[in-house]
Amino acid sequence: MALPNTPFVGLARSSWAGPRWLDRLDGPIGKTAWAVWLNHGYELAPTPRSPWVSVGTFPQPEFRSLFSAGFDSSDARAAASLAASLLIEYTKPPPDVRRGTNYMSAVATLAEKMADRWYDWPEEEWYLDTDTLSPRVWSWAGLKAGYAVVDEEVIIIALSCSYDNVLRFTRLTNLGEYHVENEPVLMWPNALHSSLEAALGERSVNSPYWPLQFDQEPYLNG
Repeated sequence: MALPNTPFVGLARSSWAGPRWLDRLDGPIGKTAWAVWLNHGYELAPTPRSPWVSVGTFPQPEFRSLFSAGFDSSDARAAASLAASLLIEYTKPPPDVRRGTNYMSAVATLAEKMADRWYDWPEEEWYLDTDTLSPRVWSWAGLKAGYAVVDEEVIIIALSCSYDNVLRFTRLTNLGEYHVENEPVLMWPNALHSSLEAALGERSVNSPYWPLQFDQEPYLNG
């Protein structure tokens, strides 16, 4: 799978000194990826007890053709929809909690309603090298999801939990820091597996469910 030509975005070393890995490449197998996801944390999946940050970089032309075409409000509505959907997915409570409820349907509706009001999401401050970004961020069930458009070049979508510092990103031209060989075409999924194992070792098999939070409880019967 080929990597896109635009720079990837990950957490700066000054912002994160812990494990980092290539989480996934979005796009058709055998073609150029239209998104690169880089993760930072001490566990595979986000948990309220441990810092975790996932950063997705989307070249804007590809993002626009894939996601924004159906929305009249430009890239912002599409980015908000994707960020909100990912937030809902990552905060799924355990199956035994959701069993027999309409939880997933109810929170999917919530995510779309929130995306429709992307302009009401609070603004925060991120940094990309020396640039200051003003992302829109939604917090839900202890996880945060935000997005920013960078110089009409790329869309950044970031999710984080238990991370109290300001997000400071840097542009990357290769994925060496993420245990990925500097090759334009990656062997998929081998490159993902080896990156994850190099970063987390035995912890790479741990994928806990998100514990139920108080703001999720009303949606169990929604």
